[in-house]
Amino acid sequence: MPDEKSDKEKKEVKPPVEKKLEEKKPVLPIPVEVNEIVRVWDGTRGEWYNARWAVFTVGEANLFAAIDINSAGVISVASGRAGKRMLITSITLTVSAECDLTLRSSYGAISGVMDFGGSDEPRGMVLNLGNFYIELPAGSGFSISVSTEETAIHVGGLVTYVLR
Repeated sequence: MPDEKSDKEKKEVKPPVEKKLEEKKPVLPIPVEVNEIVRVWDGTRGEWYNARWAVFTVGEANLFAAIDINSAGVISVASGRAGKRMLITSITLTVSAECDLTLRSSYGAISGVMDFGGSDEPRGMVLNLGNFYIELPAGSGFSISVSTEETAIHVGGLVTYVLR
């Protein structure tokens, strides 16, 4: 007869035990429409947890504008709308040569000077603000100031935003 393992040696594989977690509505600075609770398995912690997914519902739909700059100067990326505040949710950009960039609203700088493209300097950036945002004054657009000594420059990328 084949060897029969004792009951102690037999191990029963059980599915992970679901823990009852308190469901909390997320506190977000941007008004959102919270849709449904989804169950997510966290293999690292070895447990289930509740998660909510949400969709921005601020004013208009999520908007985006391409960043396509080929010269130095203050270049408009996204135009503002009268009476609406622009909430920038992400900025992604790359540069082709050494330059200094400053993020701006129609009323002035919203960042300090950022060095890109030179020796030991980054060639781009990804700024994903998640549930937070950069809020511009009502009616203000978004632009980027490019300063360079190079004859050929290209700054490319994408900015996402909502209007409220």
